[in-house]
Amino acid sequence: PIAHGELSATAVLPARSNSATLTRSPNGWRLGGNAACVPFGQSADLLLIVARHEPDQTYLLAMRPGTQGIQVAHQPNLDPTRPFARIQFDDIEINAHQLLAGPVPASHFARAHAIASFYLACEQTGGAAYCLDSTVEYAKLRVQFGRPIGSFQAVKHILADMMLHVEAARSAISHAAATLDHAHDITILQQATSSARIYCSDAFTYCAGNAIQLHGGIGYSWDHPAHLYFKRARASATCLGTPAQHRDLMAQHLGIHA
Repeated sequence: PIAHGELSATAVLPARSNSATLTRSPNGWRLGGNAACVPFGQSADLLLIVARHEPDQTYLLAMRPGTQGIQVAHQPNLDPTRPFARIQFDDIEINAHQLLAGPVPASHFARAHAIASFYLACEQTGGAAYCLDSTVEYAKLRVQFGRPIGSFQAVKHILADMMLHVEAARSAISHAAATLDHAHDITILQQATSSARIYCSDAFTYCAGNAIQLHGGIGYSWDHPAHLYFKRARASATCLGTPAQHRDLMAQHLGIHA
C-alpha cells in the first residue's frame, strides 16, 4: 500500500534529546518516550517507529497515529512546505502485529540512514540547480541602467560560483550513487553519503541565498518562491545530521581527531 501510494508513512527516528523506548511488562512490551521533528507526522497514515530497549537493542514498530496513548502535535518549523510534528508515547501496550522486527543490528539502521541521506542530498542538489537556473533566467530579463543585470561582472561572478557549487553537488551524489550500487562496507557507504550531504547542503544553502540576493526586491517578498527554497535549504541541512555532524563522521572514519 505504501509503494502504491495508498498509504502514507513517516519515520520516527531516535535523536540525542528524545527517543521512543520499549520496556518489558508481564504482558509483553510497552512503548514510552517522545519524538520531535517527525516529518508529516500529523498527516501520515502510519508511523514507523525506531524504538530502543537497551543501548544495543533496537526494534522497529508500525503504529497508527490514532492509537490510544499517542499524542501528535504540530511543531513550528522554518520550512512551511515540509511540516513537522512532535509525538508523545504514553506507556502504550504493544500488540504482536505492531512489532515488525527486532532486535535489529545497528548496521541495518546505519545503512538505512545512509540511503536516506543520499536521497535527501539528491533533493538538495535539485533545489540548488533550480535556484541557479531561475536566477540565470532572471539575470537575462532584468534590465538596470539600460542593460541586463547578467552582463554585470559582479553578477557573473556570483552565478559562476553558484554553478560550481551545483556541479560539485552533482559529482558528490554521482559518487554516492555508485557506492550504493557496489559497496557493501558500511564505512565506505557512510563516507560517500556523508560527503554528498556536506557538499549538497552547502550548495543548496549558498545557491538559495544568492538567488534571493540577485532577484533583488522581489526575492525578499512572499510573491516570489525564492524564500521557500531558502527555507527548505536551511531546514534540510538539519535533517539526518547537519553538515558539521557529517564532517565529524567523516573525520572519525579517516582517523582524524580534534
